[in-house]
Amino acid sequence: MLEVPASSPVLVAPTAQQVAAHPDDEGETGAAVAARGSILGVSTNTAVPFDRIAATGARWWFQDYPLPDRGVTRAPVERAAAAGAEAIILRPVWWALAAGGAAAVEAELDRL
Repeated sequence: MLEVPASSPVLVAPTAQQVAAHPDDEGETGAAVAARGSILGVSTNTAVPFDRIAATGARWWFQDYPLPDRGVTRAPVERAAAAGAEAIILRPVWWALAAGGAAAVEAELDRL
């Protein structure tokens, strides 16, 4: 994963609302990831506060969807970084794909 040291080349993918499947939610997933020495992807739609995820000891990256309003995009990214997220996973800009294909995606990413 981009020359990031980890015990596994597998990042645990961002999965939202894990609390719906198990009451220990991303906290339990983070503890398991920490025990294995891998990296946890944390969804934009997590129901768990970032400080609780950080308390698991897992290295984690935050998934974000770049939105047209930079302030809306920036706020959760800054909170994640302050809580210890090591990287940001940018999701595809789906509205740009729908509106204009690859050129629109490139223009949107340049804007960010």
